[in-house]
Amino acid sequence: MPELPGTSAPDAAGIPGRVARGDDGYEAAVRDPLFNRLVPDGRPEAVFHPQNETDLVAIVNGARATGEKLALRSGGHSWVAASVRDGGLLVDLGAFDSVSINTAARTATVGPAVRGGHLGSALVAEGLAFPVGHCGTPGVGGFLLGGGLGLNWGEWLPSCFSIRSMRVVLASGEIVRASATENADLFWLARGSGPGFPGIVTEFELQLRPLPRDIRLSSWTFDLAHVDAVTEWACRAIRQLPASVEVSLVLQGPERPGGPATVGGDPDAPTHVVGIVAISYTDTEAEAGRAFAAFEEAGVPPVAVSTAPDEAGAPPAAVPAAPDESGRRTVPPGIHPVEHLDRLSVAFDELHVGVDATYPEGHRYLADTFWSPRDLADLLPRLAETLRAAPSGKSYILSAMPGHGAGRTLLPEGEAAYGMHDTSLVVPYVIWDDPAADELNREWLNRVAALLEPLSSGHFLSEADLRHNPGRVAGSFRAGDWARIQRLTEQFDPTGVFHRYPLA
Repeated sequence: MPELPGTSAPDAAGIPGRVARGDDGYEAAVRDPLFNRLVPDGRPEAVFHPQNETDLVAIVNGARATGEKLALRSGGHSWVAASVRDGGLLVDLGAFDSVSINTAARTATVGPAVRGGHLGSALVAEGLAFPVGHCGTPGVGGFLLGGGLGLNWGEWLPSCFSIRSMRVVLASGEIVRASATENADLFWLARGSGPGFPGIVTEFELQLRPLPRDIRLSSWTFDLAHVDAVTEWACRAIRQLPASVEVSLVLQGPERPGGPATVGGDPDAPTHVVGIVAISYTDTEAEAGRAFAAFEEAGVPPVAVSTAPDEAGAPPAAVPAAPDESGRRTVPPGIHPVEHLDRLSVAFDELHVGVDATYPEGHRYLADTFWSPRDLADLLPRLAETLRAAPSGKSYILSAMPGHGAGRTLLPEGEAAYGMHDTSLVVPYVIWDDPAADELNREWLNRVAALLEPLSSGHFLSEADLRHNPGRVAGSFRAGDWARIQRLTEQFDPTGVFHRYPLA
């Protein structure tokens, strides 16, 4: 590979040397920052660790001259390993990890390598908040470029809508600022185009908001045998909740954190469960109580006719709740959770801890995403028996109804490349640690996808199965937006300096 100007070793200008194929530490430079041990076969020709924008401009100019394509890595948390491409150069942005907070203006300037958990802690110290990711370990660069489904996203919107501006190194080597009023097309493209974005963002200016002073978490865990009744109850409550409550539903197996197949887990707990987690972002305990009232008004999930499957192996059907004389639904004696937390007080910068536990280090991952116009009471029961057949007890299916069912109208239309939403989002995560089980786990994800694809209206780009299903890229955008993304990508990178989407 031709040498890039000034990059064979650190020089007086501070441009770092490259780690190339055959060098000591090359494989570690590619693999070690990645949280997913299932790494694609392709490898870049070299890995660069720039320390500043001057380094980046030199790398971009050199790549444009030699024809080498650039891939970028902010934190290495992309489960599809979007930064690992076959050929070209991998630019590791780990040095761009600064955080500067303007408390009076309620803004923060952050580098792409800043981890969500670190940003959350820095904001809490100033009494401020931002829809950081539910996981604490991803770098904000990839998270924000992909749209950013962060904390309280049903009320605060996906995180990319809270970006005020950004600095970008273009394929031409020019450094520009992009905002709603300056380089507006570039700004539109950056907010949602994910790993296909044709530029290097070196800093984001974020709009912050006051920190909710009383955050409460309630959760319910039920035996998966009652998934029909539980999801019907949950969806009924969800549609009555205020915007300040965020809810997720999850189907999990025996190796879930604290599950019966884990060290210290309850051996008498059900092997497979359906869980509900609700978080209220309010300022007082009284407000939190009022926010959770819809769950209390919904009572408990209606009891099923039988707790045993029928002869065909199907789960029991729920007895519908009948309206009383006033028109209110009455709830018969019901199914009770095997675990329940009631309005537990949680610090904003600790909300990621429980989520991080579901992504163990040193494991192999697959995932896919499905938007659907149907609600979760319709979707999740269809997946229960397939979850029981998962080859790994760590795998699970995460879901949500953003805007409590109003997902289609939640986003400001046309404001950003990120625009694909619907009533429900379902995300199967496949998690295992034995390389010999790779094909078995891929086959299981294919079975889940086969169930969901006929019910799906689109995908969420950052978690979609791009390498295995290239059509997921176009399916992650509104039709008109996808055409604009392709047009703007060619406009800002006409010679293809940057790799496009990580397809097979």
